[in-house]
Amino acid sequence: MIFNITENLQLALPSHLIAIEYGLIMLSFITLGITVFTAYKRLHYSRRFFVIVLLNMLSFCAIIGLISDIKIKTQTEMSAVLLTYGTSQQQIESIPKDNNTQIFLLSSLPNWQASLDLSTLTKPLLIDNVGEILLYQPQITQLSVYGDGLATPEWQILNSLINSTAHENLSKQQFNVNFYPSSIRTGPVKLNWPKQLVLGQPFYISGTFRAQKQDEERIFKISLSNTYDEVVDEFLIKHNERFNLSASLKSQGLFTYQLKVFDDDQTLLMSEPVSFSVTSAEKIKVVIKQSAASFESKHLKNWLAEQGEEVLVFTQVSKNKHIQQVVNATTDVEVISKPNKGDKSTVNIIDKEFTSILLKDTDLLYMDGRAVLSLTQEESTQVEMAVKNGLGLIIIVDDELLLSSNEVLSHSLLTRVFSQESWPLSTKVNQGLTTIPRWLHSQEEHTLSYTNAILPKVNGEVLVEGNDSQTLAIAHNYGLGTATFSLINSSYQWLTSDNKSHYSRYWQHIIENTARSAQESGWQKSPIEQIYFQGNTQPMCAQLNGDDISDLQVENINLLPSVVLDSAYCGVYLSDYLGWHNFTLKNEKTDLNQVNMSTSLQNNIRSNSQSVFVYSQRNWLTWQQLLKHEASHLAHKNSSKIADKVSYLPIDKLAFWWLLFISSSLLWYERKIF
Repeated sequence: MIFNITENLQLALPSHLIAIEYGLIMLSFITLGITVFTAYKRLHYSRRFFVIVLLNMLSFCAIIGLISDIKIKTQTEMSAVLLTYGTSQQQIESIPKDNNTQIFLLSSLPNWQASLDLSTLTKPLLIDNVGEILLYQPQITQLSVYGDGLATPEWQILNSLINSTAHENLSKQQFNVNFYPSSIRTGPVKLNWPKQLVLGQPFYISGTFRAQKQDEERIFKISLSNTYDEVVDEFLIKHNERFNLSASLKSQGLFTYQLKVFDDDQTLLMSEPVSFSVTSAEKIKVVIKQSAASFESKHLKNWLAEQGEEVLVFTQVSKNKHIQQVVNATTDVEVISKPNKGDKSTVNIIDKEFTSILLKDTDLLYMDGRAVLSLTQEESTQVEMAVKNGLGLIIIVDDELLLSSNEVLSHSLLTRVFSQESWPLSTKVNQGLTTIPRWLHSQEEHTLSYTNAILPKVNGEVLVEGNDSQTLAIAHNYGLGTATFSLINSSYQWLTSDNKSHYSRYWQHIIENTARSAQESGWQKSPIEQIYFQGNTQPMCAQLNGDDISDLQVENINLLPSVVLDSAYCGVYLSDYLGWHNFTLKNEKTDLNQVNMSTSLQNNIRSNSQSVFVYSQRNWLTWQQLLKHEASHLAHKNSSKIADKVSYLPIDKLAFWWLLFISSSLLWYERKIF
C-alpha cells in the first residue's frame, strides 16, 4: 500500500506485513498520546511542556520512518551494462563512463573474458545467471546488452522476475533494453535434422550458411563425416545459401557425426557434432489388392517381406474368386492351407471378400486402379470407413482408372478428391512419359516412366514431383487416415537397374507419409529444429492414449498433464552434464532405480525409452549467436520506451535512527535532571 505524503515523498507499507505495520503505528499513536497527557499534568502549558511535546513528536516520526518504507522522487536513471560472450574490445572501449551504471559480465562460457582488457571498466561484477542483475540493481531503468546477447529462455527469466516483484512495488516498470550485437561469425545456422530415426530412413541435415562481411564472396565447403571420420556428403556454398547433406544408415545405435566447414584454402574452420539415434522400425501389416499380378506389386511385396513386414496379397482371378497369398504371417489368417515353398508364403484360393475386421488390423492398403473400380458397394464403404479410422491407402492411378472417369466421379471413395474440373476428361492415356522423380531428401536422380495424367493439388500434400514440377504422388487426409494417389506404377525398374537403395528410400517415403500412424503411447520425438545445451532446460513430452496408464514417472523429470496437447504428459529437464541422456517411462509404483519397466507398460508403450544428446555451450556458436541476436533484438523492440522515467528511491534510514536516539536521550535527560 502506497501513500503520497508530498509531491516528492512516498510512504509504502508492505502488503504482507500491513497488519503488523498498522498495529505498530496505532501503538505509537497511543504511546504519544499518553506521554503528552502525563507531561501536561506535570508541566501544564509551560515552555518546557512544549519542548517535551516536540521531542515526543520527533521520536514518533522517527519510529514511523523506521517501520515504514519512505521513498523520494528522483530523475536519476538507474542503468546497467551486461557484457555477454562475443563482446569485442572495441565495444568495451565505447561504453560510456558513468558512476551510476553497474557493469555485469555473464559467465556463459568459462573465462571467455580473459582475452579482453577490462581495466577501463569500473568494478565489473561476474554473474552466473541473468537474474542476479535484479538483485544488485532492483530499481534498474536501463539495460544495455553487448555481444551475442541473451537467448529467449534468459529473457523469459528476467521478465518473470520483474512480473513477480511488480505486485510488491507498484512503481516498478519494465526497463528499457538497448542491444549492441557482436560481429557475425562464419558458420551454419538455422539447422534442422531428425534426432530420432528408424532403421532404413535416410539421415539428413539442412540449414543456411552465413559468413563474415569480408568473406561473403568466398566459396566454402561444408561436409558431413561419419563416426569413422569418413566424408559421406559435401557441398560447396557461399554466404546466405541453403545446404542439404544426407547419409544412409545401415545399423541401429547412437551416432555422433561431424559437420565440418572448410574455407577456399581447404583450412578447417570448425567441426561441430551432429548426434542422433537409430532404432528398429515398428512393424506394419500391408494388404495388396490387385486386379491382376504385376511386376510393381510383386517387387513391392518382396521388398516388404525383406523388411519383415506382414503382407497379404489378394489377386483377382475371376469375378468372385481371389488368390490370397500371405507373407511373414504373425496372426491367424482365415482359410490358409497351401504353402508356397518358392517365397516362404502361403497361397489359397478364396471366394470371400476382405472384411472390415481385416482392414481394422491393417496399417496400409495398396490398390491398383482396376481393383478400386471392382470394389462392391459394401467393400467400398468398408474401405472408406477404415481410412476414416486411420488406415493408410495407396491408389495407383493407372489407365484403367483414367478411362473410367464417370465411375471415378461417382465413387464414394474418390469423389472427395477428384472432380469434373480438377480431373480433365481430355487427359490422354496410353502415352507414358519419363521424368526424374524427386521427393524430400531424395539423394539420387534416376529417370522413370509415369502415367500421363493430372493429379489435383487442392487440399493435398505433394509427396513426389517430376523434374518439371508435375505432381507424381499426392496425399490427402481423410478423417484419421491418409489416401495417397500415385502416377508411378513402374518403380520396380529401379530394382532391375541395380538401384535398390533408391527404390527403398522411395517406398519408405511413401509409406511413412501414408501408413496408419502409431496409436500406442510413447515419447514424442524431439523437434528437428532444436538442440539442447548443458545448463539449459529442455521440454520432454510423452503421449498417452486411451487407458494405457493414468500416472507415470521419469527419473529427474516431473511429468504433468499438458494444457496444450491432448493425452500428453510434459515436463522440463535440466541437463547438468554433456553427452547422451536416456529417459525411460515408468509406472508411478515402479522404483525409480529399477531398470526394467513393469509388465503393463511394456505391453502398452511402444517407445518407453528415448535418448537425447546434450551439447556443450562451446558447440554451434554461430547458430547460438543468431538465436541470441534475434531474441535480444526482439527484447529491445518490445521493451518500454520511457523518456525521463520517474522513479522513487528509499530514504537512508540512518537519519531516523539518529533522530530517535537524540530525541529519546533528551527526553531521558529531562526526566532525570528535572
